[in-house]
Amino acid sequence: MHLADTLLRIFAVLGPIFLLIAAGRILRGTGVIGEAGAADLAKLLYWFALPVQLIVLGASVDVMAHIDVRLILAVVAAYAASFALGWWLTPGLEPAARGSALGIAVRANGAFVALPMVELAATQLPSADAAALRAAFAVLLAPSVIMFNIGAVLGFRLPHHGLTRAGMWQAVDEIWRNPLILACLVGLALGAWRPGALTGTMIGAGLGMAAGAAIPLALLLAGFGLSGSGLRDRAGILALASFGKLVVVPGLTWLAGWALGCPPAAVAAAVFLMAAPTAMASVPMARLLGGDVALAVAGVTATTVGAVISLAGWLVAMSWWMARGH
Repeated sequence: MHLADTLLRIFAVLGPIFLLIAAGRILRGTGVIGEAGAADLAKLLYWFALPVQLIVLGASVDVMAHIDVRLILAVVAAYAASFALGWWLTPGLEPAARGSALGIAVRANGAFVALPMVELAATQLPSADAAALRAAFAVLLAPSVIMFNIGAVLGFRLPHHGLTRAGMWQAVDEIWRNPLILACLVGLALGAWRPGALTGTMIGAGLGMAAGAAIPLALLLAGFGLSGSGLRDRAGILALASFGKLVVVPGLTWLAGWALGCPPAAVAAAVFLMAAPTAMASVPMARLLGGDVALAVAGVTATTVGAVISLAGWLVAMSWWMARGH
């Protein structure tokens, strides 16, 4: 596949994200959505739509058939190292901005962006490798979403309470009450017990409809908070966090997967997951957990734009890695 064709196909994946963010900005400008409406939308996403999406996603995965502990350890190690590096680099930021900067750098949009990238890579592979890539990604996604949400809570709460025993307790207490984390655990349990248990049922159909609304609503909310000054005033920290998200985090994931001896297809699945731009769920979480909403929105926008190029690079690198592994 030529580079120009690869870029066009990646843009086809990311294009709807740009359109819905722009629509949210227009709805704000025309007064269709006001501040009160945006606050209610953030609560709806945080407490209902996003948790339902995570339950549906987890319940569809055959966890026990394809689980690879080494791969999960590689992703957790890369995530923890990236979080620690981000914490070390941002001591001078105010707590709200520090939490959002950490979220930009380490929280990936796995289902909406990384999954299409996996499918794009699979079209260029032999059938056995393509199946291994898809299976590794499907099983990795559920525990990774739990990790992303635990890290997000820590990222938003620790800057306010400090890296102390009391601060850690405050953050841990928030983790056990977080609806996104609880939903991940429910979905993962369903996937381990009976994959596809919701498929073909009335409850599953209703949950699926609600789940389908989560990402579009999150993108509209992101567009509502978008402002040019949010991108200009925080150019330095935004550039650093975006570079970390799109280059450093997936690079560390690649290194960790190689060091632990994971199969090439599994490593590629993990890299695609961690190379995805910042998740839209960061915006409602920033609103409700004391983050800098403008910076969170700017991070979603900047990493989505940058991902057009960075994902093309990772697609080439992982195709080479998988071919080299045989």
